[in-house]
Amino acid sequence: MIPLVALLAGSLTAVWLSVRTGSSTSRFAGLEVPILRYVLLALVACALLGVLIEGLVLDRWPLAVPAIAGSVVLVLAALLLILEEVAASLIPTSFLPTSVRRLTVDVYGGLGIWMAAFASLALVVTSRIDGGAIGVAHKVWMGVQRLPLRWLAAFILVGVSVCVAAWSRYQPWAAGSAGIERIEVPGWSLPFVGPGSLIAVVALGAAAVVLTVQRNLVAALVLVVSGWALSFLAALALLATSTLARVKVNQYLPSTVERYGPSVEVRWGAWLMFATGCVAAACGMAIVYWSEREIR
Repeated sequence: MIPLVALLAGSLTAVWLSVRTGSSTSRFAGLEVPILRYVLLALVACALLGVLIEGLVLDRWPLAVPAIAGSVVLVLAALLLILEEVAASLIPTSFLPTSVRRLTVDVYGGLGIWMAAFASLALVVTSRIDGGAIGVAHKVWMGVQRLPLRWLAAFILVGVSVCVAAWSRYQPWAAGSAGIERIEVPGWSLPFVGPGSLIAVVALGAAAVVLTVQRNLVAALVLVVSGWALSFLAALALLATSTLARVKVNQYLPSTVERYGPSVEVRWGAWLMFATGCVAAACGMAIVYWSEREIR
């Protein structure tokens, strides 16, 4: 339990908020976000005191205070992620040319907020199970030992897919250039694709957690749908970017500035997300098939 609280505290020193204006990016750790830092510090202190007093002094399980503190941190991290996804569209940039509005001001999260979400979720789970982290590890190990090799391989691939999908949202999906200026656009900042991929990644992670605890057909179906949703969104971005790349804007420009005309190209992040979604969907379909065979 204490290592989870330490991980939660350590996440406050990592990046929670990034603001990009043009080519410059300002990054803020959790402890640098106004007002929120005091709330987060208080919640981490409550979680630590809860573990020490309830778990060590009173020897009482399950723990209540760490679970409550972890739940609040998880809700705050989730809300901040959602707000960051839509913040760029709320910034008044109507005075800018349409072609550079979304590329000029971006607001997005970082490693710290994902670390906090993971640590707080793990803290809530371990607080409500007898034995804490040791009890959870024992149950997981016993469950792994009972799993057939194919199930275990599928679960490992699903876990890797969740991590890769969350990471690839922040990688470049498209790139645009005009003259000597070049801007790479991450997947999260694309209209419709960004918020949609966030929902799909969260659903994918939730389904993976449920399947780790027990074999659930509904969770397996959610896994399939989430995987195909990620592949669909990536394919949509690939199709749109590839189509724009085929438009020869230069031929409509004067010869003196023809070589400085704008151009668009596909980047590797979209391909990575497409492949990750396919792998997750394939694992989900395999789990659904195996579950149905066991029911019969």
